[in-house]
This record gives sequence, C-alpha cells and structure tokens, in this order.
Amino acid sequence: MFLLRTKKSSMNFRVRHRAFSLVELMVSLSIFAIVMTVSVGAIFTMIDANAKAQSLYSVMTNLSFAIDSMTRNIRTSYDYNCISNDNSSVISSNGSIQSCTSGSGSRIDFTLTDSGVRGGYRYKNDSIYQYQGTDWLKITDDNVKITVFNIFSDGAEPYLKSNSDTKQARVMLYIEGYVVNGIDMDTDFRLQTDMGRRVLDL
Repeated sequence: MFLLRTKKSSMNFRVRHRAFSLVELMVSLSIFAIVMTVSVGAIFTMIDANAKAQSLYSVMTNLSFAIDSMTRNIRTSYDYNCISNDNSSVISSNGSIQSCTSGSGSRIDFTLTDSGVRGGYRYKNDSIYQYQGTDWLKITDDNVKITVFNIFSDGAEPYLKSNSDTKQARVMLYIEGYVVNGIDMDTDFRLQTDMGRRVLDL
C-alpha cells in the first residue's frame, strides 16, 4: 500500500510540472514577434507623420506671414512700379509708375503711405525678398522653394484729367512652389491673392 501511494504521488508531480514543448514555444515566439513588428512599425509611422506635420506647419506659418506682409504693404501704398525683367537691385525712385497687365512681373516697387519711403518685393533664387532700408532681405524660409512668382498690376497710373485712366489700382499675386520637409515627399502649394489699393484712385 505504501509503495502504491508513492508511485501515485510521483506521477502527480510529473503531471503538474510538465513543461512547454519546443513547438509550443516556437509558435508563441512567432506570434509575439509578429505583434511587436506591427506595433513598432505603427509607432514609427506616427512619429514620422507628427514630425512632418510640425515641419510643414512651421514652414507654412512663415510663408503665410510673408504673404500677409506683402498684402498689407501693397494695399496701403501707391506709385506701383511693376518690373517684368528684374536685372537691377536698385529700388526705383518716387514717381516711377508702371503696370504689368500680362502678369509677367517678378518684382514690384511702391511708396509706403505711412512713411513715404520706397519699398518693394522681388522673386530671386526660389525665394521672396523684401526691400528694407537699403538692401533686399529674404523673408521666406530656406525650406520654402518658390517655382512660379507672377505679379499682375493694373491701373497703377494715378487719375489725371488729361488722360483716360479710370481704373482703381490693384495688384494680383500668383505663387507656386513646394515645401521641403526633410522626411517624406515634398508638399506642393499654390497661392493667389488680389490686392486693391485702399486709397481711392479714380
């Protein structure tokens, strides 16, 4: 009787402590590896998307600020001088007036109403420059690449009884380009804005 009890206890011990087989272990590790691969891939995708969104937001904020500055200054100025072939860095003098009705302008000079000094904007080397003081300064980010910059100006000439000019001066700006985000594909953009003079010129 004692011998039988000992054998039964030994059998129960072996059953309770039975280990995983090699096949079960390999299946478990395979499932774990698949789940981890999918999870890590999703995390990296989210990190890349977030980095791209932050970079794009920063660059587009800079571009928006540049366009807003152009719109504000051009609307509150006069003596528009639209230049089709911008070969000179010298700002045009007061009284220099010219329209670009074909939309081929790459630069516009004007007189600021609040100060009476000449200012301007130009397109050069894939960027937009603003004339400040005595020099042209780039106002777009290095990651903003401008490929098309067209200025349409009409009615720049002031109203005079001796001529037939009855148009209110206005400027239309069309810009194409792309944003280099450094992570994924470049982001293209197209912008168009119409800027009419706030001071009546009829």
